[in-house]
Amino acid sequence: MRYPGGKNHVYQALINLIPEHDRWVEAFAGSAAVSRHLARRHAEAWVLELDQEQAARLRRELPGHRVLHADAFRFLREHAPSWGPETVVFVDPPYPLRDRRDGRRRYRHELTDAQHEELAELLHATRARVLVCGHPWGLYPRLYRSWHRHELAVVLRSGGPGVECVWTNYADPWPLHDYRYWGADKRVRQDLRRQVARHLARFGDMNRHVRTAVLRALTDAYSLGGDRRLDLDRQAASPAPARRRAPCTRAS
Repeated sequence: MRYPGGKNHVYQALINLIPEHDRWVEAFAGSAAVSRHLARRHAEAWVLELDQEQAARLRRELPGHRVLHADAFRFLREHAPSWGPETVVFVDPPYPLRDRRDGRRRYRHELTDAQHEELAELLHATRARVLVCGHPWGLYPRLYRSWHRHELAVVLRSGGPGVECVWTNYADPWPLHDYRYWGADKRVRQDLRRQVARHLARFGDMNRHVRTAVLRALTDAYSLGGDRRLDLDRQAASPAPARRRAPCTRAS
């Protein structure tokens, strides 16, 4: 779906920043590109869109999601204070008017600078893990200066290079919620799928007792419960500097 400011051109890079979670919330959904492609492994999935026509369209197109025609500010004020790290919130609001190169209004419901400030206060206050998109210049670098900044290289419609930014209130998204898009390019993703298929085939050929013993050993060694091996893995995957540049993708 084409939608002004939609993330169809960078959803793979965004999904590679999303940690495992039980509750998913996408605010200011627009085309809801990330919700469309993210694996439905969560118990709850909320999609918030203030435009009534767009919300009705998303209800038809996103079965299994709770699509609300709702004000994201009101929803976040009511629910975000009770959320913890098991919740991931993806926020892609209309970018500040003053930071747009052409200064054009594109949405029925734009945000004022004061509303962007209020949104930042709400997101800073929650214990949920948050991703928020914005321009690499202007208001957002100031509002989210203490967060981790990820730069997504894109090709603009004009054919020139561009950068979109994502700020997260967490350093390391490991383990990812969805590994289907992991890797810098299609070749790396295909190699991962082949490795997974090869290991699954080996497990399938094992005696069931051997298979269960191996699975238990792997679970004991690498479970998410926080044992020493997992701590060592986390150290090995320690976060890079706050600014990260993702592979170049083509903008719609």
